[in-house]
Amino acid sequence: MAKRGDIPAAPRRVEIILEELLVRCAVGIGTGLLFIFLTPLFLGMLSGWWFVAAAGVGFLLGFVGGDVGGAVERRRQRRRR
Repeated sequence: MAKRGDIPAAPRRVEIILEELLVRCAVGIGTGLLFIFLTPLFLGMLSGWWFVAAAGVGFLLGFVGGDVGGAVERRRQRRRR
């Protein structure tokens, strides 16, 4: 029986999913900003479309990278139990 103050399982899962999504978006945005500033340095192009493309690629890489990192961490947590 659930004790007073316990979080039911379903809302807890939703909270975990939203937290992971927030972390992935933050990593994606950070990587996108990094790509915005580094791409022109390497390519020597400063047009607006390069900034948009660099931000998009950086966001996707960061989002997917956050997903992979989260999967590795979940696997590590399962092994500890």
